Amino acid sequence: MTKVEVGSVIIPAKEEGLPLQNLGEVVEAFNIILNYLDFDSIFDVEEQLDEWTQKEIFDFLDDRNHRQILFFRLVSEVEEIERNELIDKMSDILDRSDFSGKQLAGTLAGIGIRTNSLEKERLYEANWVEEDDNWVCYYSLVSKYRSDIIEWLDQHGN
Repeated sequence: MTKVEVGSVIIPAKEEGLPLQNLGEVVEAFNIILNYLDFDSIFDVEEQLDEWTQKEIFDFLDDRNHRQILFFRLVSEVEEIERNELIDKMSDILDRSDFSGKQLAGTLAGIGIRTNSLEKERLYEANWVEEDDNWVCYYSLVSKYRSDIIEWLDQHGN
């Protein structure tokens, strides 16, 4: 088993997968957990966060570092971009052959930490999909903020 679905949330299993002989234990554990935890509110964090104004987006982007701006620029150039393609492009542009998923994670962590401290919605989405028994991540800008982000990037020559 490669994933567990809880309501509308799909949780990928670890690389080794979930042995089917343990399925009953997992289902029983989830049923117990569901009696006590509200998974809908846990995973629908965006509903509890404030929307951005254009000025707030511009101020936020003014304070981002070069890698974070590069992330927004590359994601803004397409409707969505696959994680490995994004890493390759960032590596090439930064002229850093050692740029990897760890550095991308650090870049996104910085964006996320600041976004969370402002109690604002995310400006980008990470959509994980299963393709050929592998989990693949695609990044895209949140549609309602896309034009404001692109406008800022255009104004700043990015």
